[in-house]
Amino acid sequence: MNYTPYTLLADVGWISVLLLVGLAARRCVPPIQRLMLPSSITAGLLGICFGPAWLDVIPFSDQLSTYSSVLIAVVFAAIPYSEGFGGVARGARTMWSYSVGMYVLQWGTALLFSFAVLGLFFTLPAGFGLVLPAGWAGGFGTAAAVGGTLEDAGFEGATSLGFTSATAGVFVCIIGGLAIAKWGAARGKTAHIGAYDQLPAELRTGLVEPEERSSLGSATTSPSSLESLAAHLALLAATTYIGYLITMGVKVIFPSVSVPVFAAAFLVGFVGRLLLHLTPGKRFVDGTTITSISGSTTDYLVAFGIASIVPTVVASYALPLLLLMLFGLVYCVLMFRYLTPRMFSEAWLERGLFC
Repeated sequence: MNYTPYTLLADVGWISVLLLVGLAARRCVPPIQRLMLPSSITAGLLGICFGPAWLDVIPFSDQLSTYSSVLIAVVFAAIPYSEGFGGVARGARTMWSYSVGMYVLQWGTALLFSFAVLGLFFTLPAGFGLVLPAGWAGGFGTAAAVGGTLEDAGFEGATSLGFTSATAGVFVCIIGGLAIAKWGAARGKTAHIGAYDQLPAELRTGLVEPEERSSLGSATTSPSSLESLAAHLALLAATTYIGYLITMGVKVIFPSVSVPVFAAAFLVGFVGRLLLHLTPGKRFVDGTTITSISGSTTDYLVAFGIASIVPTVVASYALPLLLLMLFGLVYCVLMFRYLTPRMFSEAWLERGLFC
């Protein structure tokens, strides 16, 4: 099938329909509401079920898996611009130490488990252990970034495995988090967590009532010249494209070197932010608008990423992937149960659960 702009429209259109279905499901389907499942997760799972991978009802193109690499570049391009131009607030040292420690240890221990244990029984790519922290500690964005980099290095199917890991991670953290919260509340170990019915309605239904709504950003340009949203979209698109051109240039000059587009876009974004700091332009870039665009891009990234998972690739690594996920679960439970109370004196369960 020839890929045309209308093919792109069809892919985006179908995913958009599924995102709206996911939004409606969060509002109307009790199990999904109680799990507080993001609409993008529901959309992606529906994409797998009804797409070419299974029922083949939705005619997604064969380029579905390529969208994630573009979308993650946009997300990374937005990071430097999304921070407030007045500086980034400093977090508490204990929270920072705890969260970074858990994050770094998950990367290290997952690689060690893959090499030292799984490697004894399975023939696996060298970067297989990265699949766990990329999806769990990192999330869908990191899974797309790491998966794409591993595929460039010869690990075929790494992106599918990364998105599978991230999807499993979401369900583990939601179901496991609810179980931990219920366990803590029943034993009087919580300081702030209450019953599910006490949560704000917007968290349960995914919809915000008129009196609770907040702004998506502030207009910084006049519509007579250029719509503010279009200006911010243009800034991110230009940053991403320049990052892409840099990667192509590096490949021409150094054929054996591969620079991920998201990494180049991230660096270009920092240069762009520096230039804005040196000019009056910083007054016309709204961090809240950039964050809104980045968040919207992430929703599509997650939906496209899950929908593009190749079941045959996942099946070929099914047993080692399952063991890796079980290792991740044991790691998280042990770290939470024994490290968290020693790191935090007050509200340890809530703070540890958040991390």
